[in-house]
Amino acid sequence: MSWLFRKKLGICLGTTMLSAAVMAQVSPRQITLPPGTPPGARHLVWQYKFDVAPDQRRDWVQQGNGAWLELYPDGRSTRFAVIDTKTMLHGVKGVTVIDPGRLKVFVPDIDDAGPYAKVLYFIDLTGDTGEWQVLGIFTEQP
Repeated sequence: MSWLFRKKLGICLGTTMLSAAVMAQVSPRQITLPPGTPPGARHLVWQYKFDVAPDQRRDWVQQGNGAWLELYPDGRSTRFAVIDTKTMLHGVKGVTVIDPGRLKVFVPDIDDAGPYAKVLYFIDLTGDTGEWQVLGIFTEQP
């Protein structure tokens, strides 16, 4: 694994801790969880860093059927359906979800540990190389 790849992830080498600077970039915001969200559902927050809408907070909430909702600051949402519950990426177990025709995303399992256990990865289905790329580093919300 290259130095550039590790640096891009914001991982402190030699430890399993994520860079505090990266985690501190997530903007505070109160959100109302969508109707039908089960009690105790996983809620991930990460900072979007791409050109469409840079530096926007993104909330991901797991739904009762395993699907995930991505909630945008303007109130819109995108539903991601589960397509694989046994994905292994960089030694981390997780699930692969899809927004058909647009993105596949890897979401690590809640009980996995290690330096890559808080990283979302994506494959752009609109003409990408087909390789997993870093989407963002997330924090779990209570």
